[in-house]
Amino acid sequence: MTLAGVQSAPTVQPFVRHVLPWEHNQLGKSDVVVEPFKPLEVRGQTVSTVLRRHSLSALGLWDQVESLNQGSSPALCVWS
Repeated sequence: MTLAGVQSAPTVQPFVRHVLPWEHNQLGKSDVVVEPFKPLEVRGQTVSTVLRRHSLSALGLWDQVESLNQGSSPALCVWS
């Protein structure tokens, strides 16, 4: 390959793919729903899960997380 008068040869390295023992297993592939299952519940800008309630901002990011009926401080939720 020539680029602006500089000759360079392509770098060729072998690619080795290692198959890990857990790949292609059947764990988690089932139609069985394990009790107690509670689906996510969405109301406006709030998503409720088991033992948690997540309030979302206009961007869809967490504004506040409430657990055990106590909310997180908004000062702790920082987007930077």
